[in-house]
Amino acid sequence: HARAAATDGGEPYRQVPYELQHPQPVAQHNSKSRHHAVDPGEDAVDACLKAGSFQARAEGKANGNETRAAGFYRKGVVGDWIHHFDDAALAAYNSHAAPLMAELGYDAPTAAAA
Repeated sequence: HARAAATDGGEPYRQVPYELQHPQPVAQHNSKSRHHAVDPGEDAVDACLKAGSFQARAEGKANGNETRAAGFYRKGVVGDWIHHFDDAALAAYNSHAAPLMAELGYDAPTAAAA
């Protein structure tokens, strides 16, 4: 995967967990920019954060409001995905993704959503 390819090729690798981007988006964006030797101005950072926000992607819907009317973007709450696994999704996750997720520091869901 990307980490192995980058490190095997001598490239610097940086993992940016999705959930860490929410509490301090400007700091995370600036940190990623420095990693890539980019010095974006304040206007560029603001434009990137607005364009990539949940509200922009979900047609104006605010975070925490669950509705499928806004298409693919369900709720905008970090980690909420784990509450929506049925038995089949949980089995697929455990057989395909759980080892990598554990390696990346994530806990595996233990039961399907009720």
